[in-house]
Amino acid sequence: MKKIPAKQTILAFESSAERCEVALLCQGQLSSLSESAARAHARRLLPMANELITAAGLASVSEIDVLAFDAGPGGFTGLRIAAALVQGLAFAGGQSVAGISSLHALAWQRASEEGLDPGDRFACVIDARMAEVYWQIFEVADKGTNELPFRAVGEAQLSTPEACLAQLEAEAVRLMTGDYFAVSTSAPDELRVVIDQPSAESIALLAARRTGNTTVEMPAAAIPVYLRGASAWKKTTHKTDPSN
Repeated sequence: MKKIPAKQTILAFESSAERCEVALLCQGQLSSLSESAARAHARRLLPMANELITAAGLASVSEIDVLAFDAGPGGFTGLRIAAALVQGLAFAGGQSVAGISSLHALAWQRASEEGLDPGDRFACVIDARMAEVYWQIFEVADKGTNELPFRAVGEAQLSTPEACLAQLEAEAVRLMTGDYFAVSTSAPDELRVVIDQPSAESIALLAARRTGNTTVEMPAAAIPVYLRGASAWKKTTHKTDPSN
């Protein structure tokens, strides 16, 4: 557990990648559970959440103030599972919801890395399958002038890995984090790669920053961000021979 300041009780879900994670921020304490549970997110998220709630001495999810989730981009099925779970719980219990970008969660995890200075740029890159990647460039923020340890440089993008790497070179980015290059060996030698995935703890901490300063959202706002059009995920249908 990590002791941090917190005003609200936040339950966070992370299922955008291979790991299945849940984190609970309660009375200044951050606890979490993580499992390697590819294709089992729908079955494991709620039991893991209940385990954390019980360990924290809470009666049920009704005592949670905010339900947070990784809103993407990321794995299509995993994003939908977490969003649907959060939306269902929030509609039933009346909690607010907070959707957090997976790229921002990765940026949070990397921006405080030792050896990085304010102004240093890095990229978060996630495998989008279909020979594409989700990516966004960030820079380390001055702790004295910015609420978060990072700031975004441009919007989140979906492109081929080659287009992403070309832009990183143009922006003089020398550090990249994410999961794409865990399955690819095409990263140039001058680019330092840190393999990582968004964590539920980062989702909870970013949600805490949001709820402390802005209005959180209603349950209907628990919607994933895909970047890729939904039609691209549909399987190609095969025409049948009308004579059959």
